[in-house]
Amino acid sequence: MMHCLLVFVPGLARRMAGPALMPRTWQWLHGAAVANLAVSFPCLPAVVRATVLTGQRPARHGVLGTRSLPPSPSAPSWTAPAPQGAASPLWLAQRLALARPQARLCELGASVECAPAHDGAVSAQDAALIDARHVDHVRRAWGREAPQLLVLSLRSLAAALRAAPPDSTPVREAASALDVTLDGLFGARPRGTAAMLCAAPGFGAVARRVKWPQTVRGVVEGCSVVEGPLARLRPPAGARELLRRELLLTPGIERILEEDALASWGIDHPQAGDLVVLAEPDAILEEGRPADALPRSAAGHPDPCAAGEPWAAWLADGVAAAWPEQVHDYRLGATLVAALGLPLTSLADQPLPL
Repeated sequence: MMHCLLVFVPGLARRMAGPALMPRTWQWLHGAAVANLAVSFPCLPAVVRATVLTGQRPARHGVLGTRSLPPSPSAPSWTAPAPQGAASPLWLAQRLALARPQARLCELGASVECAPAHDGAVSAQDAALIDARHVDHVRRAWGREAPQLLVLSLRSLAAALRAAPPDSTPVREAASALDVTLDGLFGARPRGTAAMLCAAPGFGAVARRVKWPQTVRGVVEGCSVVEGPLARLRPPAGARELLRRELLLTPGIERILEEDALASWGIDHPQAGDLVVLAEPDAILEEGRPADALPRSAAGHPDPCAAGEPWAAWLADGVAAAWPEQVHDYRLGATLVAALGLPLTSLADQPLPL
C-alpha cells in the first residue's frame, strides 16, 4: 500500500512537457511510465476526472458534464439505485451531486482529500496564482496525517488556452509557470509516495457559436444542459420529433444521438437525456462558453483539438514499469485502486503495471 498524488492538468500537450518549455517536468518524467490516453465520451474535464476516480465508464458513473440534467416536469424524477457494493459507483455520482466520484475509493477504505479548485472562469494570471498555492497545500497535507490519495486540478494552462492559440507567447508562459508548480508538487512528496499526472484533453479554438432555431428555442432552454459542443436534452414527449427535425436542419450541428446511438457512444445513462446534440468541430452550442469547448475524443470518434492529445504518467520511486502506448482512462482508476492496496472489486478492473 502506498500514498498517491493525483494531478489533473487540462490542456497539457505531451509536446509541451519537453526540455525546451518544461524542463523540470521533463526531468521528472524520466523513468516514469507514460502513455497516451484514450478518453471516454463526452470528452469534458469533469467526465475524465470522474472516469479516472471511479475506474468506470460514463455509462456507469453517470457524470456526463459539470451539471446534472433536470428531469422533465411531466416525468417522475429519476432516483439512483442504492449501492450494491463498492463496485457500483453510479449511485455515488448521483447522490453526491456529481461532486465527489472519488467516494468510491473512500468506500473501499482509502482516505481521500481533494484540494479546492477554481471553476475555470478566472483569468489566466489568477489561475496561475491559485495553482501555485497547491504546492503549499500539498506540503501541509503530507506534513500532517496524510491522506492516502490527494487529488488536485491545475487549470492555469487551460485558462491561457481559452484566450490564445497553443503556440502563442501567453500559453508558453503559462506552461513555464506550470512547470514550476509541477516541480514543486512532485518534489513535495514524501519518499514512497507515487504521483499520477493526467493531462486531460485540451481546449480548442472556437470559431463560431451555433444558435438554436427560433422555432424550438423556448423548448430547448427549458429541458437542456449545454456544455460547449454538446447538449443533453430531455424534451416533453410531444415536442421531441419537432425538436429533432429542426435541429437536424440547423447549420453547425454535426449529429444527434438518441436511443441505440447513446449506447454505441457509451453514454446510455439517464443523465444523457433523450437527445444528445453535437456541434461541428470548432463550434459551440448556444449557452456554451468557450471555456467548455473541448474535443470529443474516443475510439472511432472525432480527434482531439490542436491543444494536444490527452496522456498520463505514473511517477514512483525507482523506474516504473512500462505502460502500453495507449491506455483507456478508466484503467487509471483501477491502477489507483491497486496502488493504494485496495481490493479490485470487478472482473472489469484492469490495473496498469506499477
